[in-house]
Amino acid sequence: MKKFHLAYGRWEQSICRANRCTEQSHTLLALFYFQQAIQHSDHLISIKPLSRQSISAMLVSHHKLAELYEQHRACRAAWQHYQSACVTMENSVRVHGEQPVIVWGSQVANSKLHSFEKQYGVYGGATSENSARTRQVAFVARQPLSAQ
Repeated sequence: MKKFHLAYGRWEQSICRANRCTEQSHTLLALFYFQQAIQHSDHLISIKPLSRQSISAMLVSHHKLAELYEQHRACRAAWQHYQSACVTMENSVRVHGEQPVIVWGSQVANSKLHSFEKQYGVYGGATSENSARTRQVAFVARQPLSAQ
């Protein structure tokens, strides 16, 4: 547990620095600290993959960096980070199944990507139809096996 708390503290420090740099219009430093926060969030997920804190850190890191790219009209880079959060959640589903925290994280990631694509379009050579088919847009909670 101590390892996780130390790692979470490093993530928090990076994300706070990135936010401060963004507020002060130090874009290159903000990019650096957001990338650092993503690395820390990857480490958090490797320690506790089913932790809401780990998944939240990953989502916040990618989404805040994507928003910074959006502000600077770097839409392809923004899309890549929204997409990356979705891919991370899809991989979690494959490894851990549809655990409640993973369903939640997947819904958040897909919602942000969908909102972005609705406003700016789809990048990466895919069409909206193909993009929607290649990722899970939402999960439906299943009834327990005993209820079936």
